[in-house]
Amino acid sequence: MIALKLKAQIPELALSYLKEHNKLKRCVFNLMLKRGITHVQAVKVIESEYNYDRELVDNFLLRDCIGIQADGMVKSRKALGLKSTIFGSRKLWKKQGDLEEWRCQRDTSAITYTGRKISNGNSKFALDADSLQVVFKPKRGVRIVIPIRCTKKRQRQLQTVQRLAEEKLIPFSVSMNGTHLSVIVDETVFQQQTAREFTPGRVAAYDSNPNVLGLVVRDMQEGGRVLYRECVDLYGLKKSHNSDKIRYELSNIAKRWAKRLRHLKVEVVGYEKLTMTGDAGKGKAFNRAVSNDWKREHMHRALRKWLTIENVAHQEVAAQYSSTIGCLQYPDETDSIAAAMELARRTHVFYYRFILKHKDFTDVDVVYPPFERETLSERWNSKIAFPSHKLGWVSLHRCIKDMKPNPLRLLFSNYDFSQWFCSRPGGGKSLVRVLTFKAGKACDV
Repeated sequence: MIALKLKAQIPELALSYLKEHNKLKRCVFNLMLKRGITHVQAVKVIESEYNYDRELVDNFLLRDCIGIQADGMVKSRKALGLKSTIFGSRKLWKKQGDLEEWRCQRDTSAITYTGRKISNGNSKFALDADSLQVVFKPKRGVRIVIPIRCTKKRQRQLQTVQRLAEEKLIPFSVSMNGTHLSVIVDETVFQQQTAREFTPGRVAAYDSNPNVLGLVVRDMQEGGRVLYRECVDLYGLKKSHNSDKIRYELSNIAKRWAKRLRHLKVEVVGYEKLTMTGDAGKGKAFNRAVSNDWKREHMHRALRKWLTIENVAHQEVAAQYSSTIGCLQYPDETDSIAAAMELARRTHVFYYRFILKHKDFTDVDVVYPPFERETLSERWNSKIAFPSHKLGWVSLHRCIKDMKPNPLRLLFSNYDFSQWFCSRPGGGKSLVRVLTFKAGKACDV
């Protein structure tokens, strides 16, 4: 999904509806927690036992908008393990003397109004993109015009959404708070309508290491020749405590990658299928960096969104042993690039075997390439002798894990980037470093 955020002048009448909706959202939330009931049961309790302004809230809003949003808050609270919930701003709540400002923010926090195709996209809102207006229809006979401000590009996007919604082809949801509106639609609405041009066998993949992202483009029909390599250094971004800044930076990386991969005429883009959640039993620092890294999930979602918009095919592939196999197959590459090269091979095999159902790939293994013992022993760059007993990829991976530290991985911090070009996006203001392989150009790192 993609959200088109718009600055809006919310009239007082619309704010009175918003305050009542927020009050009921808190009531549903508290009922669900105290009585241990579902949001459907909580809504029925409120309808029968609570006194609220029924002129401002109809049954559809209470059941399909307010109740569902309260249910999402309860599930989020349980998933995060929070012991208490503060509506509005936690920062303002902790400050002394700002209770009035806190109440204002609490009462005008965002409510999402879900849309339906059959109701011209949304029964509670209508778009008028040409006049830069959104019409709020909280109940029959009431129409509140909300002026908005946006760029010409955003206005064209709203016109597209409005046209498709009026033809009853798409739904759209609207999230409204005291100062902004966000129109939420599926990103396929803005998908490139031109025919997708690609070179058969040209595959891209990226490795989502917590500290460094590695992107590779390979031409598999030319023996896996590497056309493009890029490392994105996230060490500076990890030091930031501003989650909005982190999301912004990662979204920009995803957007830039999607446009570049379309330009390079990539057939399909692969990324890891990671299911690392919960406690891995390796300590809080490991869980925070690897198992529960929300930044990785945000990057995955952003990249999928922009690849869809740019009309570039993408595919999840198995992630197991990709770093070990990549470092053994390509010992001269840094670990993130080596892993990305192995993921590109897996993506190519998976796409041709299971998606295109190509007859030449019927028996080709997706996860494990052929285990060539003699070739691997020649590439072995460790002082420790290559294991003499019978091995496969999994057993060799276990042998290497027992070697402390791992002797084969060329870590990002130790890699020679003298032939790479280094830059910072955004005119040097970005917290990430982008390193691109360009032979003949020095890199000051």
